[in-house]
Amino acid sequence: MEKLTGVLLPIFSLPGKYGIGRFGKEAYEWIDSLSNLGWNAWQVCPMGPVGFGNSPYQPLSESYLSPLFIDFEPWIESGLLDRKELGTELCRKKTVAYDAIKAWQFPLLLKVYERFIEKGDNSDFEKFKADEGEPLHCFCAFYALKYRYHQKPWWEWPTHYRHYDSKAVTEYIDSHRKFVDFFAFEQWVLHQQWQAIHAYAKTKGVYIIGDIPLYVGTDSAIVWQNRALFDWDTKLDQPKHVAGVPPDYFSSDGQLWGNPVYDWHHHQKTHFAWWLERIRKNLEWFDLIRIDHFRGLYDYWSIPYGEKTAKKGEWLHGPQEKFFNALKRRWPDMPFILEDLGDLNDNVRAFQKKLELPGMAIVQFAFEGYNNPYRPENWQKHQVIYTGTHDNNTTRGWFNALSKDQKKSVCDALGLKTIKEDKICPKIIHWILHHRTTQHVIFPLQDLLNLGAEARINTPGTTLKNWQWRCPKSQLSNFAAVGHVCRKQKF
Repeated sequence: MEKLTGVLLPIFSLPGKYGIGRFGKEAYEWIDSLSNLGWNAWQVCPMGPVGFGNSPYQPLSESYLSPLFIDFEPWIESGLLDRKELGTELCRKKTVAYDAIKAWQFPLLLKVYERFIEKGDNSDFEKFKADEGEPLHCFCAFYALKYRYHQKPWWEWPTHYRHYDSKAVTEYIDSHRKFVDFFAFEQWVLHQQWQAIHAYAKTKGVYIIGDIPLYVGTDSAIVWQNRALFDWDTKLDQPKHVAGVPPDYFSSDGQLWGNPVYDWHHHQKTHFAWWLERIRKNLEWFDLIRIDHFRGLYDYWSIPYGEKTAKKGEWLHGPQEKFFNALKRRWPDMPFILEDLGDLNDNVRAFQKKLELPGMAIVQFAFEGYNNPYRPENWQKHQVIYTGTHDNNTTRGWFNALSKDQKKSVCDALGLKTIKEDKICPKIIHWILHHRTTQHVIFPLQDLLNLGAEARINTPGTTLKNWQWRCPKSQLSNFAAVGHVCRKQKF
């Protein structure tokens, strides 16, 4: 893998006029900024349509894109939409207001779709539908029924709609063909717009790093369509077991994520066909993929459905070598980064070493204890070094929240004689870039801009005020100055 010097910036955090980052000119300008400064990687969060808590890690689909990212400008230029129809009510929003954006843009998108159909030149759209086939058909039916039943999860729909292949669902699709096709139209537009951005990044020498959540949300199109992929109770029509992690030093109850765990025996019998297709689709969008919660592919914490905490679970074997051998046969260059954070035992570490795939090191975790894999003396040349991820506080916010003794410990490690909270983040970035083993680095944009806790993206274990941070356009000019300084470092 070529040496990576990159920035973590989710699509929704890009600046722009209409309430959320989109697949528009701001994405192109951001790629220009990276390229002009000699940076060669842009890491994003998952881009699927968001479900519970607006989390990109609980998507309604693992293989399709969020309509919130659609750029309206091409339709204005082509005459399908008048700029006056867009209004200005979302322009002043400093954070992402998901419900307001959805309510504002849905009728606009319907209007554009109807005008597009009236024009009659839809051969490319029809080809897209034919090429995508059954997976797109399923996703669009799911989305249409979600709207019909006011965004309720599929298990709260009438009984005759709870299974994709039922006669009632087929009849609904046939009698509401235009509405179902509307959601295919959204995906066609998103596909065109993102592929254009991806192609542009290639011309600028910028890799785009995607992110695949290990698990899918229970309220998702794939669970609705194909329960056989999961450890499922067919009589009760609910998961037998769900995902999470056991109690540890940080949480006496563990973490109950609630996603259905996979029936790995079924996946092995099908030679991981669903997984291979899922990754193939993502590699159309990205150059490299970060595989979230890598540990779950070695062994995973399986919690009986209905438990209120993650205490009562057990470790079960994941697909291990069989899974990665299937990936290796399909993609010999293995364009993957493993999210190997958290409590990994020696067996998991040995397995990862055997795979020879890059993992991650988080600098915010590097200052506690001596037997610590994130300490600089334990960094490996193939690792990707991060100050933090989307789940961490910003580095400045993290430091400000430390105790006085903890702050002193960090400053001692960095060779600082005095504690200056506004200087700690630039010092850590400089420290990383000058470390002898550093090869790949990804910095959250907030850290390069030295922003505080107000710019945090997500606080794990909470559902409010997450995934909302947006970077004002004025602050991106600051990145140009900071990025230039970082580029001059010996790296």
